[in-house]
Amino acid sequence: MESREFIALRFAGNGVNPGTTRCRETAAIIRAAEDMVLAIIADYDDEEDSEEPLGELCVTNIVDESLGYRFWGPRMPAILLAWQIVAAAINTGSFEKIPLKARESLGEIAAFVKKRGAPAQLTDSNNAEPIAQIKTDFCLPHNLSLKGGTSVLGKVVRVGGKEPKLRLQLPSGKVLTCETSEPIAKELGHKLYETVVCKGEATWELESNEIIKFRIKEVKPFRQCLASEAFNGLARAMPLTLERWRSEGIDNLTIASES
Repeated sequence: MESREFIALRFAGNGVNPGTTRCRETAAIIRAAEDMVLAIIADYDDEEDSEEPLGELCVTNIVDESLGYRFWGPRMPAILLAWQIVAAAINTGSFEKIPLKARESLGEIAAFVKKRGAPAQLTDSNNAEPIAQIKTDFCLPHNLSLKGGTSVLGKVVRVGGKEPKLRLQLPSGKVLTCETSEPIAKELGHKLYETVVCKGEATWELESNEIIKFRIKEVKPFRQCLASEAFNGLARAMPLTLERWRSEGIDNLTIASES
């Protein structure tokens, strides 16, 4: 279907066109473009606490002018904004506003550009000229990340979707989108607006020390307690540390209890 509003991705040069591009390459480009845009929209929705469904991105035309793809979706204002965010990141070389999943998808598009020697132009219905270009020497910064097990404390603010996902509002106010299993999603659906402790696998971005991906594997209830009880619990968990402190002459370790 045609629409007056659209975003477009066009590869040009080195003989690239629909007749020289394999079906799997076309499918990979379309998937990467959709994943990139929807990842940015999802990240924006988390920050704004939007209630709108994520939506989708559809191909409305494949143009035989070199190799061009035109996309439309039901949330065009958000899609156009996401496309502008990608273009700004490419033009400035600053990718802080691009979530990890979107960067990975952008990397797939850049890999096709390098493989085929065909730069890509980003355009949209609001601009007659390209708003950004991915050249053959384009490089994404190598943001280091760390993966490992951890526990996250947060309030359940949303559960559901085509895939089992939920959103936790962290004590900082940031909303974290989490992956999980269907049984855990159903369990947390009954704990909407409750504070819970979730255990699972996290990915941290080392530069910002923020969790950028979290998969919940276990949920435990959050129990508030007195500060004295919390400190006594910590003391019981680190007897070796306490013994070392005493050996260094720090022996007044009694934790006062609240009356």
